[in-house]
Amino acid sequence: MPEFPSRAWMAALCDELESDANAPAIARALNGAYAFVIEPDGPIRERERYDLWVRPVEHGARAEVLDAPAQAPRLTLSAGFGRWWQLVRGELDPVRAVMLRRLKVSGDLRGVARSLDSARPLLAAVRRVEPQWPTR
Repeated sequence: MPEFPSRAWMAALCDELESDANAPAIARALNGAYAFVIEPDGPIRERERYDLWVRPVEHGARAEVLDAPAQAPRLTLSAGFGRWWQLVRGELDPVRAVMLRRLKVSGDLRGVARSLDSARPLLAAVRRVEPQWPTR
């Protein structure tokens, strides 16, 4: 189990996206870069950011962790560690969290809203990646 947050955990998320039965449709809808920002909270003392690139490939999807921040991510999800903990564990409804400003979202909100049904598998994949939680 990779620790959350870490590059290894994000790579496991990419593997989950690629192996989803609906990976081709998910990749077509999500096509682009996504930034995950974990703000200092609890055991996390410094801001951490991981950028993923999701794109369709023949008969599937390719998802990868970028080595450098994306120039203009399609969507940036930002929250403190405690909120991420709740989201990963399935204890936080992402739509409600955005409305209550517990999860900050910026970027192509209109485009993502049009593909909301395809974004749901991204959240489902987040919940399927079993993390090891830091105790720093």
